[in-house]
Amino acid sequence: MRRLWFTVFVAGICALLTFSLPAQARITGVWVEPPQPTPEDTVVLHVEGIFSDGCWGVTSHLVTRDGSTITVDIDAGDAWQPGWACILIIVEYALTDTLGTLPAGSYTVDVREHHESLRDPETEYASFAFAVTGDTPLCLCPCHGDVGCDGVCDVIDVVDAVNVAFRGAAATVNPSCPYPSTDVSCDGVTNVLDVVRFVNVAFRGKDAAAEFCAPCAP
Repeated sequence: MRRLWFTVFVAGICALLTFSLPAQARITGVWVEPPQPTPEDTVVLHVEGIFSDGCWGVTSHLVTRDGSTITVDIDAGDAWQPGWACILIIVEYALTDTLGTLPAGSYTVDVREHHESLRDPETEYASFAFAVTGDTPLCLCPCHGDVGCDGVCDVIDVVDAVNVAFRGAAATVNPSCPYPSTDVSCDGVTNVLDVVRFVNVAFRGKDAAAEFCAPCAP
C-alpha cells in the first residue's frame, strides 16, 4: 500500500510539473568555425538551441546570405494541444551549415526561430557578429625559371635545374609562389622535362614565355 501511494504521489507531481511549467524554446548558441576565419578558410556556421519538453522539434531551417548579412530561419513546431501532457525532457538541437569561403569584412548572423505553437508563439531572435580578416595571398613568382634571380635564364639556371632533377639538390622555393623556381612545367616536380626547357631558353634562343609555364595562372 505504501508503494502504491508513493507511485501515485510521484505521478501526481510529474503531471503537475507537466502542466504548470511554461513551454520554452530558446536559442543557446551561435558561432562559426574557424573562430577567426581568413578569405582562404571554409566557414562553417553552428546554431544550437533547446526546447523545454518533448512536444517540440525543428521542422526545417534555411540559411541565406545577402552581402554581409547571413540569415538563419528556423521553423520549430510544438505538437501540444489543450489538455495534452508533454514529456518533461530537455530537447536539444544543433544545426550545421557550410558557408564556404567569404571575402574579408565584417559579417552579422541573424537567427530567427519561428514558433508554430499555441503555448509559445513568439519568434525567438539571436545575433552573432564575426570578421573575416586578412587579404587573399598574392601569387608572386619573380624568380620562376630564373633560379639566380638575376633577370636572365643562363647556364647557372641550367646547372641548378640539373642539380635538382638528377643530383638530389633542394629546389629553391618562394613562399609566395606555388611552384619551385626549377619547376617550369608546373607539374609539381623538377625533372628532365624542366631541364630541357631551361636548355631551350638558355642556349637555343627560345622564348621563356612560351617554354615556361605561368605559375600564377588560375
